[in-house]
Amino acid sequence: MRPLRLELEGFGAFKEPSSIDFEGADLFALTGATGSGKSTVIDAVCFVLYGCIPRYDDRRLVAPAISQGRTEARVRLDFSVGDERYTAVRVVRRTKTGATTKEARLERDGDLLAGNEKELTAAVEQLLGLSFDHFTTCVVLPQGEFARFLHDKPERRQDLLVKLLDLAVYGQMGERARARGRLAKEAALVIEGRLGALSGATAEARELAAARAQELRQLRDAVDAALPGIDALAARVERALADAERWTAQASRLETTVVPKGVAELADEIAEADEVLAAAQHAESAAEAAATAAEAALAALPARSVLERAEAHFVRRAGLEAEREKGSVVGAERAADEERALVELRGAEEMRAEVAHRLESARAEHRAHAVLADLVEGEACPVCRQLVSKLPAVDLPHDLDEATRALKAAEAAAEQARKVHADAQREHARVEDKLASIAAQLVELDGQLAGAPDGEETARLLTAVVDAETAFKTAGEADRAARKARVAADQRRGGLARDEDEQRRAYEAGRDALAALNPPPRSGPSLHDDWRALAAWAKAEAPKQRSAATDATADAEQATAQRAAMTAVLDERCADAGLTTAGRNTRDTVLEALAGAEGDLRTIEAALVEAEGLHADRDRLNAEQQLHAAMGNHLSANGFEKWLLDEALTLLVDGATEMLLELSSGQYSLVLDEKRSGFLVVDHANAEEPRLARSLSGGETFLTSLALALALADQLLVLAARGGARLESIFLDEGFGALDPSTLDTVASAIEALGSSGRMVGIISHVAELADRVPVRFEVTRTPSGASIERVDR
Repeated sequence: MRPLRLELEGFGAFKEPSSIDFEGADLFALTGATGSGKSTVIDAVCFVLYGCIPRYDDRRLVAPAISQGRTEARVRLDFSVGDERYTAVRVVRRTKTGATTKEARLERDGDLLAGNEKELTAAVEQLLGLSFDHFTTCVVLPQGEFARFLHDKPERRQDLLVKLLDLAVYGQMGERARARGRLAKEAALVIEGRLGALSGATAEARELAAARAQELRQLRDAVDAALPGIDALAARVERALADAERWTAQASRLETTVVPKGVAELADEIAEADEVLAAAQHAESAAEAAATAAEAALAALPARSVLERAEAHFVRRAGLEAEREKGSVVGAERAADEERALVELRGAEEMRAEVAHRLESARAEHRAHAVLADLVEGEACPVCRQLVSKLPAVDLPHDLDEATRALKAAEAAAEQARKVHADAQREHARVEDKLASIAAQLVELDGQLAGAPDGEETARLLTAVVDAETAFKTAGEADRAARKARVAADQRRGGLARDEDEQRRAYEAGRDALAALNPPPRSGPSLHDDWRALAAWAKAEAPKQRSAATDATADAEQATAQRAAMTAVLDERCADAGLTTAGRNTRDTVLEALAGAEGDLRTIEAALVEAEGLHADRDRLNAEQQLHAAMGNHLSANGFEKWLLDEALTLLVDGATEMLLELSSGQYSLVLDEKRSGFLVVDHANAEEPRLARSLSGGETFLTSLALALALADQLLVLAARGGARLESIFLDEGFGALDPSTLDTVASAIEALGSSGRMVGIISHVAELADRVPVRFEVTRTPSGASIERVDR
């Protein structure tokens, strides 16, 4: 089995329709990141052929193969077996309880071979000679299945080899030998009955039959002697009539051969179109040269974006300089405002302190005046308890309310002065911050403009770039217009060429129809000239064909009369022999009668001979029955088939050992165990110690399994009884990433050698060193919308 093309949609990672063309890919690699969908390709091949997916333990499980968000997955595989091409299609759809794969078919050259999933699987197993387990053991080696053949139980491995090598043919031979023995015994019994049915064959009956046969032979000889002349006349009539018909038809074709309408006009149009096309091609070349020159001029100037950015920097710098100059003036004004506000604040604070002192003095005066009102001369003072000898004379104190109002006014004035001073400070700081920001921006712009042309040069270059771009655009538009005109001229000339081709085909058809008459050759400078020469020749040739047809008709009539006279003589002799020829062929009538007479004679003679030899045949059949019974016993499953299996395993181990020694740098080889049913690995670097295959490490198991797989694929046709299963492909999907560079190189060389043997070899790996060595890669890429695949030929 050799894949030719694989199509997937909604299957695993491949949500959207994807296809892989294997044509010409004898050795290829499926590459891509881990999880990209490489192994999904192998799953698809197994699914479309057998309805199962190797990675699922439950073979009935197919629903997970449907891409997320999809209701169905569809896979189609075009493949070949030998020289026959086949197409297999299988669809899995979601259902309420899981999934269904009822839609399936297998076709060969448009003929339907299987119409549902069971028929497809059965047809594939019969066609390939492999079950699903055998297919995933020796054709498609998916992840996790690579070492199955190495570790399989002996009976499972024996079943696989019997199937692959078609050794069941020997069991079938044994059964057929036993069947032949039974048939020989039954035939001997039939002979006994046959001897009783031959009593009617006598010598007298033989004499009568021989005389009738001799009479009819003489009549046959007479008929045979006359028939060549009769047949010659019939052939002459047939030839003459055919010639007459042919010459009449040729005359009719010649008489209708004329120059078609429009041929001359088309020749004029073609000449005109050629001139227009030449002019358009010249104009296109000139426009293309101008566009190229404009493009070169534009390329020689600095990039427009760089110049525009520099120009913007110059404009911005000028603006910042203006802002800094204006800000410096405003900053001086705000500093003066702050100084004035500070002076006013200090005056207001001093005023507030003075008014507060006056208020406190007024309050003290009012307390003393209140005590004086309570003093009485000669009595004790209520404050100091001393005797008052005389009342003091004091002035009336100041107004306490007036002093309080004055303090509030002074405090309000001080608060207002503080607010004005704070506002002046903030405004001054804001202006200073703005000036600092402008200074920083100017430093940054100076750094960006370092090494750039000055403002005037930048403006000049920018103007030159704009002009060059305009010139390039104009030249491009002229180039496109010239190209469009040339394309239009090309199309018009092409249309006229197609018209000329159509007329040329009509001319060739007309000339070919007259080829037997040797028409004039195609020698004119144009189609119009060829048509004129052909029409003139046909007009002169037509009368000759009419005359020849008339002569042929007269000859046919003469030969018909001669043939009728000879046939009448033969009919009369047949009647004398008791034969009726009316409405029948004379010779057939005689031969039929002769065959009957000779058949009767042979029947009698055969019966006499048969009776004579029946006893010998009966003895021979009895001997054959004994021989076939003995052969059937020798060809049983525990006889010759077992010997062949042992021999096949020996050859397979020898081939695998040769590859394993190369893959392991001479360290390991394979041997059979004592029962010749299991594999042992001999470690040449460890005292030639034989080890069980299951004791190998992962890397060692990979190399050993690979050697067995390659040997099985390489030697299958040599070992098979009748060619065996058709292993035209092998696919490897495991283990390459665990190999060191040296072993990887050896494995790659072995795979390349296997691919050059005419068998398709596919490897599935993300190891770039291995993928780069194969002539064809299929690169698998995973995106949010699904996986995609692209073929890359080296």
